[in-house]
Amino acid sequence: MNTTLKDLLSKKELPNVITFFGEEQFLVYDAYKKTYEKLLNKETSKVTIFDPDDNSNNISFLDLLLEFNSPDFFGGNKIFILKKPEKIFAQKVKKFKPGSTEELFRRIVLSPPFNGFLLVISFDANLFGLTRKVMNDKEALQNLRFPFNVLLSNHFWIEFPKMTAGQIKNWISNKFLEEGIKCEDGVVEYLFDVLNLDLWEIDSEIQKIITFLGQKKYLTLSEISQISSGNKGLNVFDIASLLARRDFEKTFIFVENFLKTSKQGILLNSIILKFFKNLLILTEEIKKTKDKFLLAKSIGVNLYFFEDYYLGLKNYSKDDIIEIIRELVNLELQLKSTSKDEVYLFETILLRIFKKQDFPNFV
Repeated sequence: MNTTLKDLLSKKELPNVITFFGEEQFLVYDAYKKTYEKLLNKETSKVTIFDPDDNSNNISFLDLLLEFNSPDFFGGNKIFILKKPEKIFAQKVKKFKPGSTEELFRRIVLSPPFNGFLLVISFDANLFGLTRKVMNDKEALQNLRFPFNVLLSNHFWIEFPKMTAGQIKNWISNKFLEEGIKCEDGVVEYLFDVLNLDLWEIDSEIQKIITFLGQKKYLTLSEISQISSGNKGLNVFDIASLLARRDFEKTFIFVENFLKTSKQGILLNSIILKFFKNLLILTEEIKKTKDKFLLAKSIGVNLYFFEDYYLGLKNYSKDDIIEIIRELVNLELQLKSTSKDEVYLFETILLRIFKKQDFPNFV
């Protein structure tokens, strides 16, 4: 049963099985995230995530299905998140052998366990354009290969087709309106022109702009030309990538150039401090799950940004992170209370953040 995200989220009780798919991966994951968050508002006893591309899976898909289908005596909701089922069920299924993964999954879809919710995410190209196809072909859903024939014929599904240029511009405008931000004429067109037509990148840029604006609720064209990645030299958020890579030389040059052109030391320090505070949170969250989407959600960042944090976890120990946060808090106090040169203060901190082995060989 085809539906929209708005109609789905307006339901008092969400359906037990929902499938999200389409060419716009950002919208697929955004819809899944919002649905998942609504389910979490209820009492949840177990969340299971299976991604066939995740090498950290130490329990078989069949065993996870058996666990999901078993009675839960604690009475809480069970959520099973299945990513890319097209890779799990790659072969055509002609007969359902008793005890097989295909047979069990089919039974779960046709008769979901009590208080069990199955969220399916797919990017199978064979599904693209299905919304239009079903309008003209009543057998379109039944003719899909397993498991999509069973999933989509019996439960709700949402497709997110490739957006047109006009739709992307409207989407950008609506993203700002959702945050209560009004844009000067030309802002949306400017963003559309300087960015790739990738919603992940556009959304990440919008999040940067919102952070930069702070309490302001009006965005001018002159501001957007400075904040946006269309001007790489002044993109303060690039500092996180440099720190994540422990690139001492480029970090040093970036900080010096940024402070000389912008004079915004407090802003720069707040961005760096937030990066390391999020890293500290992730040192605990990664013990609970390896799913990058959920890890990104735990610190409130766009998945597009998360690779910087994932790399940062590899390059900094927990003790390093705690010590760096102390240094940055002290730097914040100095920036607000001393007349010392900002470049000098930051260079001093960078020498403490980076270990000796990070320093380049200038000889």
